[in-house]
Amino acid sequence: MKRILSSLFIPFRRAARTAGDERGQSYLEFILIFPALVALLLFIGAFGWYWWNQTTAATAIHDGTYWAAIRGSSMGRGYAETRRALQAALGGVAQEYEGRFILRRYPQYRSTWGVIRNDRVIALPFLGDTLFQVRAMSFQRTERFYGGPPEDWE
Repeated sequence: MKRILSSLFIPFRRAARTAGDERGQSYLEFILIFPALVALLLFIGAFGWYWWNQTTAATAIHDGTYWAAIRGSSMGRGYAETRRALQAALGGVAQEYEGRFILRRYPQYRSTWGVIRNDRVIALPFLGDTLFQVRAMSFQRTERFYGGPPEDWE
């Protein structure tokens, strides 16, 4: 009977002997922390990509509006400069912005206005569908103009 009881307590004795042993502890900690580390890195990557798109869009619409506002320049030149800046920074992703930016000239105010927007839904793990909104605007005064009164003033 004593032998049977002592055989039942063998796992407990082994556990008591290895209680001070730290072998395998770092492996367990790694397994517990690894998913959080991967999620953090994915979040940093997604935020970095969103930030890059936002910065690129703002720069592209500013450049396009600037070129459209220069006297003697055409709206086509402004559109071309916007497309060039988007293509240079985003590569193939720049196609998503095609048809999503507007340049408009207001002669009565001697200015040019441009806006760009791209609303994109992205499926993120654990968060589901998330809307990334990239929006930017630029307002430029027409350069090299005579600063007299507009034509409709009397």
